[in-house]
Amino acid sequence: MGSTELDAGFSALVVGLGSIGMRHLENLRRLGCRRIGVFRSRRAPLHRPLDLTGVAIHYDFDEALERGYDAVVICNPTALHTEFATRAAAASCHLYVEKPVSNTLANTDELVCTVQRNGLVAAVGCQFRFHPNLTAIKGWLDEDVIGRALSVHVDTGEYLPGWHSWEDYRKGYAAREDLGGGVVLTLIHEIDYLYWLLGGLKPVNAFGGTSGALDLAVEDHLTAMLVSEADAPVTLHIDYLQRPPCRRMKIVGSRGTIEWDYYLETASAVVDGKLKEESGVPEGWERNDLFLAIMSDFLDAVRVGRTPRVPLQDGIETLRIALELKAQIPSRTGVH
Repeated sequence: MGSTELDAGFSALVVGLGSIGMRHLENLRRLGCRRIGVFRSRRAPLHRPLDLTGVAIHYDFDEALERGYDAVVICNPTALHTEFATRAAAASCHLYVEKPVSNTLANTDELVCTVQRNGLVAAVGCQFRFHPNLTAIKGWLDEDVIGRALSVHVDTGEYLPGWHSWEDYRKGYAAREDLGGGVVLTLIHEIDYLYWLLGGLKPVNAFGGTSGALDLAVEDHLTAMLVSEADAPVTLHIDYLQRPPCRRMKIVGSRGTIEWDYYLETASAVVDGKLKEESGVPEGWERNDLFLAIMSDFLDAVRVGRTPRVPLQDGIETLRIALELKAQIPSRTGVH
């Protein structure tokens, strides 16, 4: 979406100025949003320089909502998402909610009802649906390039201490149960794009927990079995432990195989032993292009009144799946 498509009077309020809130603020500017506000719950220093020229800073959320922002971008800790999103929707603000929607399904029905009653657009920040490789895979599956999907395997891992160099990783939201942390909710992207690619997912069993390697009180790894709506077994592994990071997927079909490697930026479909389709990324592509694409989609959905690519209902369904997996982990304290 180009800046000329955004109404000159459009305004957005960003809730939270952590790393993702800062990213969204800068991307909103790039996409042509001229009136931007920020809600902060405290006056702590930012972890990096940020140009806040012309940005209204609020420390009272209700007062911020009274300013009449068109949209609210929810970027505070996971455990606070539903509360702030519902209050914003009650004020008739369109919603962009960072993933996951919450750390609980409590009050999500109220949020959905408020959004529907006020005729609002609500999107969830699962930007991998905009990855060039995954959009290509989505097309291949829809076109039955490899036939019926018979099995799927996903392996994703990142080293949590390397995420935010400016803070003690044990104090960040991803490592705190009270803020909605743990690897299952923090790396919910995998559940989301599997749901998008395969349709409904039914959790079968899960194993994982707290390995002790990172001195965490939340689960730092999960290996789970799910079943797709077409009865294909899906194995999912996610962790906070891998160095170097890994994000791979393999889909075995009745006529061929699809493979994806995020870090190699390639996807391929092999049919009858021969390369049938291949996907890369555009020259100069970078990770922030995912965030620009999903925010652009949200703004365009608001502009024309359509459903965004990652609607609120999908975000709630992937949350339900994630919470069911999390509940199936026998113990999150110790591995034997």
